[in-house]
Amino acid sequence: MMKNGRRKKELEFMLREGKELPKQQTITDNLLYFKECLYIPVNEDLQTLIAKGGDESQVAGHFTQDKTLEIITRDFYWKG
Repeated sequence: MMKNGRRKKELEFMLREGKELPKQQTITDNLLYFKECLYIPVNEDLQTLIAKGGDESQVAGHFTQDKTLEIITRDFYWKG
């Protein structure tokens, strides 16, 4: 998780210096986004919580693994 926090700080420094951020990376409301998806740090517990939330829709029922992945990747990004 340290590496992800360090990256955000690097991007914030670039903004303060008036430099452009790398393509597809933005900071909005103090959150880091990649390709318009919220960037999630390497944290297995947090990633699992997000994945379970996308798979437990009370309206739509239980999704397949592929459908769950499709739904999660609309809003969230993490490496791997």
